[in-house]
Amino acid sequence: MHREVQVKVNAFVDEGIAPLITALNEFERVETVDSCQGYGDQLAYTYFRFRGTAGEFLAFLQELSVTLGTRLDSCCDYRLRAEWLAGAKEPIGQLLVRLDYVPVLAEALLRVHQAMAGNAEHLAIA
Repeated sequence: MHREVQVKVNAFVDEGIAPLITALNEFERVETVDSCQGYGDQLAYTYFRFRGTAGEFLAFLQELSVTLGTRLDSCCDYRLRAEWLAGAKEPIGQLLVRLDYVPVLAEALLRVHQAMAGNAEHLAIA
């Protein structure tokens, strides 16, 4: 089996959720797999996979949730979920948000990514 590396690819997504997809795909080991900006009062959503163990995925979600919470100051409501679908060997993540909150959440995710990347570099140096 060959070693795989992450590359960014072009994909067509609903215009309203594109900033959120772009922000999530900045995280190493995250791969977005489905999304929709919703219809009417429905929430926009994206599903994503995480390359790693289920424990690492849950730790990533916890760190993401805590860090997002400190950066958003309850300005927008979102849901971050991990679920195992019937017969699945690994969990899948889901992020749901009102369409009008997408730009704010996307910007916060980019800031969280920068902070998490900075912490990883700091730990590698120490």
